[in-house]
Amino acid sequence: MNKVFIFTKSYPYDYASEINFLNQEIDEIRKYFDKVYVIPEITKGARLFLDDDIEVVESFSIYRNLFFNRFICFISCFNYFLVKEIINKSKIKKLSFLDIARIIKYNFNVEISRKWGGGFFKKDNSANCSKNIVYSWWFDYTSLGLSFVRDKDIKFTLCSRAHGYDLYEDRNKLGFIPFRETALGLIDKVYTDSFAGESYLFKKYPQFQNKISTSLLGVKKPNFNIVKKDDGIIRFVSCSFVIPLKRVEMIVKSIAILANERKGVFFEYTHFGEGPLLGKIIDLARNILPNNVSWSFPGYQDLNQVYSYYSHFNISAFINVSETEGTPVSIMEAISFSLPVIATAVGGNQEIVSSKNGFLINKNFELIDLKNCLEHLAFNFELRNKLAHGSFEVWNQYYNSEINYLSFSNEIKKI
Repeated sequence: MNKVFIFTKSYPYDYASEINFLNQEIDEIRKYFDKVYVIPEITKGARLFLDDDIEVVESFSIYRNLFFNRFICFISCFNYFLVKEIINKSKIKKLSFLDIARIIKYNFNVEISRKWGGGFFKKDNSANCSKNIVYSWWFDYTSLGLSFVRDKDIKFTLCSRAHGYDLYEDRNKLGFIPFRETALGLIDKVYTDSFAGESYLFKKYPQFQNKISTSLLGVKKPNFNIVKKDDGIIRFVSCSFVIPLKRVEMIVKSIAILANERKGVFFEYTHFGEGPLLGKIIDLARNILPNNVSWSFPGYQDLNQVYSYYSHFNISAFINVSETEGTPVSIMEAISFSLPVIATAVGGNQEIVSSKNGFLINKNFELIDLKNCLEHLAFNFELRNKLAHGSFEVWNQYYNSEINYLSFSNEIKKI
């Protein structure tokens, strides 16, 4: 009996906003395994109820939150493994007390995963099988802790995806990810969600190239009747967390410049997503967008609501101006609806966006650069139509979930 144990941040709970990503992947993966277990680290927020053939294991989250367990794991995290890491990293950079505290915290989380995993896989004999796949959706302390569980009595194949914060070390406050070489040495396979991510790991850890490969994410073909209204309004849309690295304020400011130059044209801007900066962005839009711009920040919306919007309105451009990225699922969703894309040339953006389906702009772009791209797509119908067709072709060739997740399922079975 082939089983897969999928470790998530909070899925099927919506706390970490993984639902839009993982729903589609698990819908495909379940076709190729006899049993699927989903094991969230955090069980907060609204829960999505899954079909009976998918079992949600909440004991990991419960274990993490019990005081006695946390106390034991905190004591045991002060080990040779920790001391060795601190000594090795102190040879590369001067570590502050805060840096050391962050390494200790990381190892504390490793210990929680190790101790819970050891108990879980020893107790459940059916889980302890070399044919079973333990799959972490994030390449972080959870996957590292699970790698320590395996011994002569506990056997399983261990793999992980790697995306953004769990891949690019300059995004970590330490400037590195603790125990990274150890993690790569112990895991069976790491799958980056972009070729850029694979190249990054190849260059940084060439000794582990045989353990690293790319497995692109994907989304399903839209199950919507696409009947778009041509009402003469120029529409722009974006979808992301509202946090500093997403730079949503740059989108608002660029639209303001364009709308002030084109007073006789009506524009509409919609941003899907929430986050700590949402209030400030709404205030900015209220203060600088002229009267010929209708704007909306509906916050987090489920996928059907976002897809309904994409299917009913003519949208001139989907915009992503992040400072860093993996390969955004939000762009995959947009191109599946034939939306042209404007994106910064960072990470996986450079693979999913090209002159075939949109514009790539410099990471350190000026507002005028984004404004010019918006203007091209808003007022050049022939170009917009060409790029819209290109978007759908890119989705179908590279980001079709049925194709990608079939390939991924077959791949992890062969590890």
